[in-house]
Amino acid sequence: DRMCTVLWDAARLDLLDALATGRIHPMTMYERFRAGHLSTLPSADVLPALVDTLRDWLEASEVSRETRRGRRNVLVVVTRLAPTGTLGDLPDVLRTYRAQAAAHPRAFNLTRATLQAFVRDRLGKSHALYAALSDVPALKYRPSCLPRPFSPDQLRALVKTLGHPHGLMAWTMATTGMGPKEYWEDGFEVTPQGIAIHGQKRAGREREVPRVSVVAEPQVSRSRWQVRFRAHGGGRTPYDLRRTFANLLVEAGVPANRRAQYMGHGPRTQTELYERAELERWLAEDGAALRRVLGEPEAGLRVVRGGKA
Repeated sequence: DRMCTVLWDAARLDLLDALATGRIHPMTMYERFRAGHLSTLPSADVLPALVDTLRDWLEASEVSRETRRGRRNVLVVVTRLAPTGTLGDLPDVLRTYRAQAAAHPRAFNLTRATLQAFVRDRLGKSHALYAALSDVPALKYRPSCLPRPFSPDQLRALVKTLGHPHGLMAWTMATTGMGPKEYWEDGFEVTPQGIAIHGQKRAGREREVPRVSVVAEPQVSRSRWQVRFRAHGGGRTPYDLRRTFANLLVEAGVPANRRAQYMGHGPRTQTELYERAELERWLAEDGAALRRVLGEPEAGLRVVRGGKA
């Protein structure tokens, strides 16, 4: 009662409201009150318990299984470094972890990005806490392997080496620009104009790309396909198939604005930029250009849904 009276007299209605709504545990403030440090409390939005709030955000976030798994590792780090901390302790936690993770830059950068997303969703990018996290620099690192897209001849050789159905699945990813998550989880469908890809990573990834030739639906699990790809891919990564599509677009002479759309780097839908009639014409033109680069005949599109083709 004395603590609440002091808060009222000091016009700290933000703290009283946080107490009333349960956003701050009473003991968090009562310890400061007993020590005579109540006046040093910051704004109420940075006082909730860090670990509990971060855990609630993780459980409520709509992300892929892989992203969720990585973010859970971030929760382990935060729990170890600040088991009883508040949101306001996040910048210090991140700085401490940066010093500890110097030999593991990718792990630190993932932690930094996750905490930035957490604060952005909870408090907004204009909040001082978001700026404080951004001020902690990322760690530089050299990728374990450089991007190595396939040439058309290399792609055909890979398809033959992988065999059925793995080769057709690799061909589909290389001629549509789908990443592994889009191919196995988000899904796609053939439309009268092109191939609609239901990417969910960011707004622009819901897109439509030109039809080239054969399209194979996933016929084996992602893990099984990746094992075979890595065994016969010549040191490349599955994501190099998406980079192959980007290179094919360049070789086909597709304009930069349309390349950005097909790769999912543009607005939410292509119709936000173009009239539908223009989009249909461009999809047809770019599909023909890609077939010329790949040496594919002007045959109808085939969709492989299982069985040998």
